[in-house]
Amino acid sequence: MLNDYSNHNNPLTYSEIKQINNSICKWTWRNFTAERFSSIQSARAKKTRKAKSLINFLEDL
Repeated sequence: MLNDYSNHNNPLTYSEIKQINNSICKWTWRNFTAERFSSIQSARAKKTRKAKSLINFLEDL
């Protein structure tokens, strides 16, 4: 469905979609661990907290 929506004039074949999926899965399996995921999420949360505190500071001015 997404293939038809995104690229309705020239949709990918099933085998192309399957190969892309396999490639993404293989890359994810090789490059991510629970520790790495946790550190990424922690860094994102810290950025969000900094942004929120800046917004609150600017709103209080």
